Amino acid sequence: MNLFSAVDVEMLIFAAQSHEIMNIIIASDSFKGCLSSVEAGRAMAEGVALSGSDADVEVLPVSDGGEGMLDAFAACAGADFYELQAHDPLMQRLTSRYAFSSETATAFVELAETAGLTLLQPTERHPMVTTTFGVGETLLAALRAGATRIIIGLGGSATNDGGMGLAVALGYRFLDGKGCELAPCGKSLAQVMRIDDSRVPSVCQEVEWVAACDVQAPLCGPQGAVRVFAEQKGATSSEMDELEAGMQHYGEVLSDYCGQDVRQIPGAGAAGGVGAVVMGLLHAQMQSGISLLLRTPRYVSAFQRAHLILTGEGKMDGQTSMGKAAWGVLQEGIHRQVPVWAIAGCVEGRQELLQLGFARLAAATPDGMPLSKALQPAIARQNICQATCALFEN
Repeated sequence: MNLFSAVDVEMLIFAAQSHEIMNIIIASDSFKGCLSSVEAGRAMAEGVALSGSDADVEVLPVSDGGEGMLDAFAACAGADFYELQAHDPLMQRLTSRYAFSSETATAFVELAETAGLTLLQPTERHPMVTTTFGVGETLLAALRAGATRIIIGLGGSATNDGGMGLAVALGYRFLDGKGCELAPCGKSLAQVMRIDDSRVPSVCQEVEWVAACDVQAPLCGPQGAVRVFAEQKGATSSEMDELEAGMQHYGEVLSDYCGQDVRQIPGAGAAGGVGAVVMGLLHAQMQSGISLLLRTPRYVSAFQRAHLILTGEGKMDGQTSMGKAAWGVLQEGIHRQVPVWAIAGCVEGRQELLQLGFARLAAATPDGMPLSKALQPAIARQNICQATCALFEN
């Protein structure tokens, strides 16, 4: 049942009759491949203005823990950016960032900043050798800055190293049967026989670790880190078989070390197995990235005064309700009894989405427009603007 089919219209009429300024909060996810979260939000804001609506519009950045997480959390939690020299997935030097709020001693780290798939050209994508070492370097910098709580955004990784690189940067050592230290990458998974923590600083166990992620994949199996994600990271069919066998073995060793079976924990397979390491070695809590973001002071304040919320993403379908950003925004709207309208590049299963609670839905891409054209940033902005305007006219 559509919870707001009449309420949203009544709210607009009430605001007009009472001369109260309508407060519209725009919280859209990125339209992957063409527009960032903020760019998509601004296109929606242009659509609101084009409709002639006399409203106070605020655009807020959105991320569910993947790319863009750092900018979104820093903006909404009042954190400052800090830079450091670290390593990318191929151990090449790069400048990385993290955000830190001195008021709450909370640091925000985005895995994709140092281990992201977008850092590599298609010909460089090779999950047998890519590593999350740079992520661990960034975490160390945050620890040295005095963070007592670290939120790590897991998403968009180029790696399938089981999180070994991250752990090695923090001082862990992964040893083979002869006691030799292994390179922290996918091809080493099958050779790990022992984990040594004698060089890990004690502060690693004194910090509150939180993993921001919307991926529920286990470490191994048909829905795990390798079978679902390794191909898009560049793995061939034979390499996927090797990585899966290695991940199964690695999962056993990691589970023995942790004293619990981490292989089937939901989220353990996030970011090529980083989820297993942060939960197993660092005892991190796995939380929905969008839920964490919506609890930041800026979002709480914005939603308290909202009369209408606009959200969106590149595609809305049956997976929207599986922890995606738009779903999190919808849940917040339902909780606060504020109507939520959504604009997506394309919409599948419209009636099902309306039954979830979206008050209005619009597909931004006109029928018949080729995807290659729709993904052009200027075209996408225009489409989103016009689709948003149309929602106000219907």
